[in-house]
Amino acid sequence: MKLLKLALEGIDLFEDKRFEIDLFASDRVVDREPVHELQKGLYTQNAIAIAGINATGKTTALRIIQFAARVLGGTGFIDFNAIAEIAHTDLTLKMIIWCDSELFCLVSEFEFLTADSDEWQSFSSRTKSAVFHEELLYRLDRPLINRKMISSFDQFCAASTLISKRSDLLAEGLSRYLPADRSIITAYMDTRKLFWFLFGDISNPGSVNSAIIQVFDPRVDYIRDLDSRQDLSDERKLLFRFKDEAENKTVTPDELLDLLSAGTIRGTGIIMRCIEAFRSGGYFILDEIENHLNKQLVGVLISLFNSTETNPLGATLIFTTHYPEVLDFLTRKDNVYFLVRNNMFKTNIIRYSNEIKRVENKKSEVFLSNYVKGTAPKYDEIKALQKAVKSVVMQDVDDV
Repeated sequence: MKLLKLALEGIDLFEDKRFEIDLFASDRVVDREPVHELQKGLYTQNAIAIAGINATGKTTALRIIQFAARVLGGTGFIDFNAIAEIAHTDLTLKMIIWCDSELFCLVSEFEFLTADSDEWQSFSSRTKSAVFHEELLYRLDRPLINRKMISSFDQFCAASTLISKRSDLLAEGLSRYLPADRSIITAYMDTRKLFWFLFGDISNPGSVNSAIIQVFDPRVDYIRDLDSRQDLSDERKLLFRFKDEAENKTVTPDELLDLLSAGTIRGTGIIMRCIEAFRSGGYFILDEIENHLNKQLVGVLISLFNSTETNPLGATLIFTTHYPEVLDFLTRKDNVYFLVRNNMFKTNIIRYSNEIKRVENKKSEVFLSNYVKGTAPKYDEIKALQKAVKSVVMQDVDDV
């Protein structure tokens, strides 16, 4: 199963209260390394970047993708805490999905409940969960003529057949087979094939191939789990050694953090999780890819997803970044999105390929030049910051 497109309607942060992103290759494919072929003329992206300055909604974008993943995964209890604060209206999630050479569109409407109430509530609660109000599942019954058909939900649904409606299933007395927190799509396809790693802090990596950890710290020889725990209540132990030290160290995960740099821990943990994504052909969602990693190591990480040797099943890396130089590692133009605030402080989602037609333009230069308005701080705001800092410093100097 592959997710090709998603949109979430009802999010106040975004212009028109709508977040939408494509995970398929909309531009012509010449080099097949950065993409994965599903069928003739249809490719998914191996890496997708969401870039922007602070407070434009990059992390929220990843949380929306996470939300969609939980709907498709049929995991139950769709936790809405991640985006509850910015959603104050009814929500509709739309997804176009490829599965076993067929294309589907799932439209899901949600009702949000607190733990102690069956009524609609304000979004001040931090114990929010979602249940399905209505769902529609469409199937495209004709061959995919061109990529434009999956670029528009309306066009796709108009060319498709409605094969299932949630309210009809409930009317037929099937509610006991369809819990309120599970999508109807789980009854039609094996959603376990969709493998997701969620973004967040990367804990210690456990047992690691030495060639992996040495990229981040050449001094480290190995880290291995010790099978010393009698039950889960026992503290986990790790065997650890530096190359220039004769003796092994037996440490707890917390003690390991004191021995290794934050970059080594995070970088190694990321690679280990990438390996799991490569094994399944799933998705790896990573917030602030450059955090604790130098530029070249970020390039190495992206290259793993863009290689058919390390990524034969077409796993997809979806990441955010503040740093424009990272974007130059991406060779395509249709897999980069800029998030920018408009004059009403709502976020616009701008696909790089829609604004920049020339392939030779460096994405970092476009970002830094503010060619797409909103990708760099405003000059007036920078001058105001300098003036404010100067005022505070001079006041302190005068008081001395």
